[in-house]
Amino acid sequence: MTEPASTVRKRGRETVADMARSMAVVGGVVALLFLVVWWQRPEGGAGTATRPVDVAGVIAAVRIGDALPVWEPHGLTSGWRPTAAWFAPASQSGAGASGSVVLIGYLTPSGSYAEVRQTDADAPTAVANWTDGGVRVGSVQIGGRTWHRLQSATTAKQALVTTRTVNGRRVLVLVTGKAGLDELTSLAGSLQ
Repeated sequence: MTEPASTVRKRGRETVADMARSMAVVGGVVALLFLVVWWQRPEGGAGTATRPVDVAGVIAAVRIGDALPVWEPHGLTSGWRPTAAWFAPASQSGAGASGSVVLIGYLTPSGSYAEVRQTDADAPTAVANWTDGGVRVGSVQIGGRTWHRLQSATTAKQALVTTRTVNGRRVLVLVTGKAGLDELTSLAGSLQ
């Protein structure tokens, strides 16, 4: 049995209600995908698990090999979760002319990211690369040491930078990330 001609719509004669139903279906799928992706990000939903990172092991290996005199964070609260820890010798670091690099990254208590980079590479090159061309906007005293505050004009990335000399070896220490200045200062203050 065929339907009467009056109830069958020809293609191209859809109503506004038909378009609204189609858009609702597409919008629902997009919203669902957005929620799934947002939930998986560390800054998003109910906190995703981060894989264990052995900060102490990386620091110990660098110290045992006497590759670089490094500081290690101490006394950070449980809200600071390590997300990265690695060492790159001078031949592989890409930090500048012949310098080793140690990186320790954290998910901060506020859900942002902060990291410590230490190197014996060419300081101006490393600072320019790691701060997105940051320029000095001031100085702060942290733990009895002067740290220069830098900020990138293009990305608004902030950094705290200091240098130290250990047994005649000069080491650049840089604390940076998406975290706010208060969390960067806390991380810099934990270094020993």
